[in-house]
Amino acid sequence: MVRIAQPLAVVALALAAATASAETAGDAGLRKLALLLQHERGQLDRLAARFPAARPGPADPDPEELACLAKAIYFEARGEPRAGQQAVAEVVLNRRDREDYPDTVCGVVHDRRFGGCQFSWVCTRDDHSPRDLARFREIRDLAHRVITGRTEEIADGATHFHNTRVSPGWGRVYRRTGVIGGHVFYRARRP
Repeated sequence: MVRIAQPLAVVALALAAATASAETAGDAGLRKLALLLQHERGQLDRLAARFPAARPGPADPDPEELACLAKAIYFEARGEPRAGQQAVAEVVLNRRDREDYPDTVCGVVHDRRFGGCQFSWVCTRDDHSPRDLARFREIRDLAHRVITGRTEEIADGATHFHNTRVSPGWGRVYRRTGVIGGHVFYRARRP
């Protein structure tokens, strides 16, 4: 469906230009053509409405923010199914959107308040370069879709998660939203 976007835009621009030219020329034949072109423009608009991907989406994210989100997904959930990876991304974005966390993706990922790193790989790895570049490209694509709002929320507002093999004490403080892949997700009890 995304492939339809560019051809629709080109045809729509051509129709608009031809319609304007025909209307200003004053010729009866051109006026008929203008009416026909207006009808076709309406048909194109209705077609575009049926294919949301053909409409412009959110602006591209800041490259540094996208890289931070992709690395968070990669180092926290690269072995997880796509839903688990997306849920981890949502945790980062949910934190960014709350007043009690940094207001950038990179700020959230590298946050060291509360006595340590919020994401273990930030403190335990000296080299934050992904080794599996093919997997990282896939994850970066997912990060792009999540950060630009092109996915449906699946983590139910989660702001925290942990691996299913551990049981941290803070888990009792938050409301559990579910288990996705190998992680348990939670959100704050207060808004």
